[in-house]
This record gives sequence, structure tokens and C-alpha cells, in this order.
Amino acid sequence: MDELQKTYPAAGTALLVRPARKWDECVIGFHGRVAAQNGIRRRELEPLLPRQKVCTHAFGHPLPAWAWKYGGKEYSTSACIHCIWENRYIKQAWRIKLVEVCHVHHTLLKPARGVDNKRCSFEAIYSSLDDPTFRSANTCHANYRDDEWRVFQSIWPWINEQREVGSQELAASTLIATLLQRLAYVRPEDGGTQRQPFLAQVDRWAKSIDLDICASRYGIDELLVRLPSSLHRAAAYRFLNEVVDAEEIQPSVMRELPLHRWLSLLQSLLASGSDALAPDRQSAVDSASLRQRIEELYVPAEKRQFLLEIFERAATQAERERPKHGRIFKLHRAISLEVVAADICMPHEAIRYLRLGHCQPLVIALRRCDLLRAWQTGPHQFYLRSQMEGMLEKLTRHAHPFEGQTGLPPVFRTHRMT
Repeated sequence: MDELQKTYPAAGTALLVRPARKWDECVIGFHGRVAAQNGIRRRELEPLLPRQKVCTHAFGHPLPAWAWKYGGKEYSTSACIHCIWENRYIKQAWRIKLVEVCHVHHTLLKPARGVDNKRCSFEAIYSSLDDPTFRSANTCHANYRDDEWRVFQSIWPWINEQREVGSQELAASTLIATLLQRLAYVRPEDGGTQRQPFLAQVDRWAKSIDLDICASRYGIDELLVRLPSSLHRAAAYRFLNEVVDAEEIQPSVMRELPLHRWLSLLQSLLASGSDALAPDRQSAVDSASLRQRIEELYVPAEKRQFLLEIFERAATQAERERPKHGRIFKLHRAISLEVVAADICMPHEAIRYLRLGHCQPLVIALRRCDLLRAWQTGPHQFYLRSQMEGMLEKLTRHAHPFEGQTGLPPVFRTHRMT
């Protein structure tokens, strides 16, 4: 953050908004997000310094965004081309955590390639940033195919508008812009038959909302009650929870917004399924005990017991397991058990979901390649549906997403039952 302050001396002696960086956030995107939240606009492209210090080699990274050679060695860093293009600067000295998805633009990181299909050097990427064809060719959206991306084109121009730097106005404008970006990546639970009706529904919703009215603390209430689906409400709830957690770590201008009231509103909407509940109405879920809520879920007995154990131990486990599970689901703040239960898959559910039968060698091969990750909480092992969908997207990048076993590479299909 101090480095960002030096990079932007025009911002004044102190940044108004100083958010905490997420563990899986691209550093370039984080610096750009902080600059945007403080009313700092794009900078001119900095000249490339040939003797500038380079970052350490990204050992073992599966999908480096680009690579270049320096002193006879090849270096690479994970970052998003769109982040570089929007913020207009990059420092090679940044050392960042290795990630596979840019959580600002939700794009898969991959080596940048030119028209000759050869990997681009650092200098080649720098010189091609203003070419929209180059950016499009080196972009792979983590959720949607390119032909579906047009659904959300009406949102982005408003997000990039110049906004005056004020206290409450800045907070409301920043919150709604970031929330809309998060909502743009929500997709239907059934990626096959329900895809087109879902996108049409979201398209109608995006065209009907008045974004200028929503850019205020009162307009955000109207936006939340008009979200097009329960999936969007769950995504908005997770986002507001992240904002509240960031405020507890480092207060900012967001404290002037009624975040907890909006959380209560979304909680009521999730519990009832209604689109027009009053903000002050109590959720019906609050009156039910934890065990009653879990027993009402239509889930197998094994998962029901697992959910009961982890939520009953939430108070004691929150601090100890927060670094490991804080970004998966909120152990200490999860109010929508239906959402958590839908995302968690026990091992046999994961195998059935991936359409792999009981092919244990194939599962082992996927885990060795770090494409399928198993999480452990006490004696329970589980998988996350969202992460498995991301794995299938990588394996079927050039085909229809989420086709399961038919999109696996041939090396995986050669394993046989033992």
C-alpha cells in the first residue's frame, strides 16, 4: 500500500480507502482497485527499464500470464492482461502469490501468444496492450464463453465512468460498481439446459435497472430487492460479508454505509425467496435452531452430520481455521446453509458430479496434477463444486464448458479400473 502511495503522489498524503488485499487477488488488479476506490484514474504507460529488477521465478506455476528472459534465465509472473491495460503500469519487481484466476476480471491466466501463436515476451505484451484483438485472443473467461459475455456489456461503461471523490458518494459508487462486477459472473446451477433462459433473464434485469439511481445508499436497497435470482442474492451476500470483514481489519469510508442492514435484507430474501421484503423484516430462518435448519435440508445423512459438526464448532474453529477456510465459506458467518450445502460435495458426490464413475486412478491423477483439490475439516473430506467447475472449464477450454469426462485430456482417459 505504501508503494502505491509513492506511485500515485497526486493522491495526497493519505489514501481515503485502504482495503486489505485478498489472498487470491492479482497484485496488479489490487493496486488498480485501490487506485479506483480513491478516485485515481488511469496513468500513462511507463517506459520499460531494461535494468529493472525482475521477480523471482514462478516455480511450478501451471499457467503463467507471460514470461521473459533476463540474464540467461526465464522469469514469469501471474497477472491479468486486462489489469495491466486498465491500470497502465506494471513493475517486474512485484512478487505475488501464484494464482490461476484473476479475481478482478475473473479470467483464467495463461501464457500470452501473438499472431504467430508464439509466446510473447514481456516487451511484446507491453507493445500490444492497446490492440483489442490481442487482448481478446489472450482472454479466457472463467465462467462464460465469449459469445455469452455480451450479456453484461451494458454494465461496464457505467463502472468506468469518472466519479467525484466524496465520502459517502465515493463509498456508494465503489460498492455498487464492485458488486455489479461480482454479479456479472453468477451463472445457472445447470450449465446445460438452463443456460440460455438464465442469461436472457439477467440481460433483461441489467437493461431495466437505473444505475445512476443505484449509485447511492438508497438506490442500493432498490437494487438488492430486484436481483434476478437467488444465486445473485447469495453472491451479493458473500460480497457484502467480505466488505464487512475488510472493514473490521481496516476501517474506510465504507463504514458510512448501512452494510449490516443490507446483510439483513439479503438474509430475508434468501430465506423467503421473495423479491420485495421490507429491509427491517426479520428472517424466518433466525427463529429456527441450527439443527432444525440442517435437518430440513435435502442432503444425504453423511453431509447433514458434517454440516452440523462444522457449524456447531464454528465459534471455536473460526480463528484457527480462518486462514485455511475463510475464503471458501464463512464458518463464523454462514447464514445460508442451502448455499453452503450446494457448494460442498462429499467424495462420492464429487465423483458422480464429474461423471467419472468410481474410477479412483483417474481421481488420483487429477489430484496429482493439482486440478482436483480435496479439503479436510476434522475427520471429514470434501470437495467444492465451484472449484470442480473451474477444473472442468480448464479441461474443456476450447469446447463447450462443463462437459465432464468427454472433455478430459487423453492422458487421463487412459486410466483403468483396478
